[in-house]
Amino acid sequence: MEVPKGKFNLDPFRLWAVLVALVCMGLIGRMDHFTLGADLEVLLSGDQRSLDGYGSVNSRMEQVEGNLVFVLVVVEFDDVFAPESITRLREISTACMENPHVYHALSLVYPPFRPEVELLSVPPLKMQPLITGLSEAELETARGYCKDRLPLLQNFLVTPDNRRAMMWLMCESDVSTSELNQKYVESINATLAPFAEMGQRFQVLSAPHAEEEIRLTLWKDMWQFLPIASAVLLVVLLLTFRFSLWMVLAVLLAQALGLAALPGLITLISDKANVFTVMLFPLLTGLHLAMLIHVGTAYQRVRNEGQSAEDAVRAVFQTVFRSSAFAGLTTAAGLFSLMASEVPSVREFGFIGGAGMFLMFAITFGPALLLLRFLHAGKVSAAVQEKPRLLDYGRWLGSVRRWRPAIAVGTLLLVGAMVWGWSQVRTDIRATEFLEPASPTRQVVELCDRECGGINVLRIELDSGRADGVGDKQFVEFLNRVRAIAITHEEVKMAYVYPWVLDQIYHAAVDDESKLVRTMAEKLLKPNMLSILSSEAFEEMLPLMDVLFDQEKRKTYLYVRTRFMPAEEYIAMIHSLVRELGEARPDETIGVSATDGIHKILEADRLIVRSQSDTAGITCLLVGLALVVIWRSLPLALVALFINALPVGLVVALQGFAGVPLNAITIMVAAVAFGIAVDDTIHFITHWRMARERGLDSEAALKDTLEVKGRPIVCTTLILAGILCVFGFSSFPPVVHFGFLLAAGLAGALVAALGLLPAWLGR
Repeated sequence: MEVPKGKFNLDPFRLWAVLVALVCMGLIGRMDHFTLGADLEVLLSGDQRSLDGYGSVNSRMEQVEGNLVFVLVVVEFDDVFAPESITRLREISTACMENPHVYHALSLVYPPFRPEVELLSVPPLKMQPLITGLSEAELETARGYCKDRLPLLQNFLVTPDNRRAMMWLMCESDVSTSELNQKYVESINATLAPFAEMGQRFQVLSAPHAEEEIRLTLWKDMWQFLPIASAVLLVVLLLTFRFSLWMVLAVLLAQALGLAALPGLITLISDKANVFTVMLFPLLTGLHLAMLIHVGTAYQRVRNEGQSAEDAVRAVFQTVFRSSAFAGLTTAAGLFSLMASEVPSVREFGFIGGAGMFLMFAITFGPALLLLRFLHAGKVSAAVQEKPRLLDYGRWLGSVRRWRPAIAVGTLLLVGAMVWGWSQVRTDIRATEFLEPASPTRQVVELCDRECGGINVLRIELDSGRADGVGDKQFVEFLNRVRAIAITHEEVKMAYVYPWVLDQIYHAAVDDESKLVRTMAEKLLKPNMLSILSSEAFEEMLPLMDVLFDQEKRKTYLYVRTRFMPAEEYIAMIHSLVRELGEARPDETIGVSATDGIHKILEADRLIVRSQSDTAGITCLLVGLALVVIWRSLPLALVALFINALPVGLVVALQGFAGVPLNAITIMVAAVAFGIAVDDTIHFITHWRMARERGLDSEAALKDTLEVKGRPIVCTTLILAGILCVFGFSSFPPVVHFGFLLAAGLAGALVAALGLLPAWLGR
């Protein structure tokens, strides 16, 4: 290898290395600002349906109380209405009410849920405790209330099989920071812990509990990543540098510098790290190592030829700097293209990732080279200099030439498989799929979906056409037909509309009364049920009744509960229901609309699909333009784009075949994979063009390129794939999918770079 001795002034490089090192020290000094966040808004950012539902609940709670937090405790029994079960439920309720954070609780034993007529009081309807004693008769009466007389309580306080009681804790607590959130969760858990020690089975669901679980899981994943990734890196680096310990040490020190500076970089851009930005630690670690291996192998190659450390540094700038700069630029373009996504967390990931890529490049061609210069500056032994090559690249090129027709046919078949796989990609998004199956939060959500009437709640707006129109007799009759139509749908588990709620409460109150009271209630109470239930006095006894109609009492709502369904089936059910309700209207002045619900469902899936197509398209465009500028050759740029589009397209197809859903994390695979995969092609073609410029013919240039670039390309792919496979130890399924899919894409890019590319360039 020719090295221009004495022609390259290294003084500016040394100054640059010192400046980069100082910047890194400043970033490392900010490490104490680094925190891990677990906001549910971030986790739900790719699931618009769940995010909107979560936002609606939060806004409703803020109207009631600024720091209101709801906690659902699902308590399991053999029979909820057994005396020992009610006793235990009372004990848990009492313990919860003694917690300073809890100011109200709703359960079978604590609040007044049994309506009772008091005609001489204001209002003439009161709510009494459902269960006061433990007699068999009282418990059977309570069972009957929940099953027949007041089925409104089903799936709210008790499941239909009477094996689970639901306790709703209303808490007032500031959980605005991770520390406050942690203390609050520990307080609730400490209240419930004695009952768990007694063998009581229960599950807890709340936003603070979910966020604390995610935060702890993120820390666990980070500390789990370090030893596994370190072991992978050490093995691959030893093999890459042929057990040169000084080379491995220099690379690891440079790697440690970049890894230590990354938290400080994150704090400059974001308040706290999250499940998205944490993935940048292994990803940027791998990308940094890829650059370091190209630099290290070029440096080691020159040193093994017997040249000095100074000349080896010059050779790195001559043979590796330009291709590494181009490769880093295209990788950064792939990351920055994620800023075009409509998902905020994806945009943040792309911005931090792109900035991190520039930082790693600056470290590689600054402090890292200085470390190599000083740690590997001694004389190389003659035995190492004379070490023979392990591979016969001429034989490999001959095989590529012979199999060129088969390669062309195989490529066409892969394109067909790729198109078929794309059609199988699932865009149905479920927030629970972000959590592992053993996650307590996921388990209780799936339990509620399976046993408690479903977690999907759709609101269909019913407009009477005038203020106070919801009490009109004809409109009320229509509302009763609305509910009857809704429950005929097999998918609908529960349907709520205000006349049905009023009717249940009224009959539960008067059915056991004397004939005189029932007669008076028929004349005085029943006609005024709407005004009574919407009064401030009744609101204190049975809160949240105002969600059934608006303030003007012009609009009311049908609430439909279903289990989780694929978006396509869910929308078909909604369209069918809205059509039937429209046909049942007594006149056209009444409006029936589920536009918001349908729009949110469609937008949730479309947002994800748009984000993937937009980011992948922008990456392809930016990389293509960069390659045209770099090589000043449109045909070569098109070849590089096509060769790398194949493995990336196959990754998306693999996602479809494996049933991996598109979500806020997996949508990033295509853009990131393309930005990284093209790096090998850039290194290969850039060196091939330099060989051609030196006068070599195409075949000789290919052989020279494979001899120089073959080992670093294979080793960088192994390192990146190895680190990405470490994602498989993550506790978040989408992160696991992201790692394996990206690793598969890079493996395909390696095959394309060493197989398809020589076949094409050798023509």
